[in-house]
Amino acid sequence: MQLSSFFTILTLALVASAAPRSQEKRKNVDRPDPANLDHCPGESVGDADACTFESQSQGPDTRIEHIVGDPVDNCKGGTDDIKTTVGGDTTVAQTWKYGVSEGFSADGGEELPIGVSFQNSDTWSNTDSKTFRQNIDMTIQPGKKAAVVAKVLHHTFLGRVRINYGDPSGAPGANDYHYIWYNNGVGSVQPTGDVIYDQKIVNCDQDI
Repeated sequence: MQLSSFFTILTLALVASAAPRSQEKRKNVDRPDPANLDHCPGESVGDADACTFESQSQGPDTRIEHIVGDPVDNCKGGTDDIKTTVGGDTTVAQTWKYGVSEGFSADGGEELPIGVSFQNSDTWSNTDSKTFRQNIDMTIQPGKKAAVVAKVLHHTFLGRVRINYGDPSGAPGANDYHYIWYNNGVGSVQPTGDVIYDQKIVNCDQDI
């Protein structure tokens, strides 16, 4: 009777040791500040698998001024007007704001570093940079400087960035095992092809 019980216990132990052990999915990510956008690919830390911008609402369109080409000045002490062609071209890229809320200012606030980009989502699509070219014949009086200005219509979007980290407890290559974090209050400011050209003339001690 005792020998039989011993073999029963031994059999159960062998079966238990042979059964595959399931790894518990980790519930957190072991890195500092995982929702920080510095973890996005291409950024200073860059250890996230992917960062995707998800638009939650579209804000008002806004016209933002961009200088076209190089300003020309008549600031060298001369007393004669300068008649010249001012302008050239400028390329306007999408910009990103962080820590914003509904109705954020498209031409102010804190900007993410130039060159940051996020993957597209079902609620938002990235835009290409827009290049604008214009030349205007202008007369610049002594003590003045002038520039051509492109007043470009921009779309604004308020949303969040989804940050995905691969989970080492999942099967290699599987997309089902990810830590997902969100960075809220991110704004996208996208230039359109809608532009109005103008000229700006200011005193030499003023910024254009």
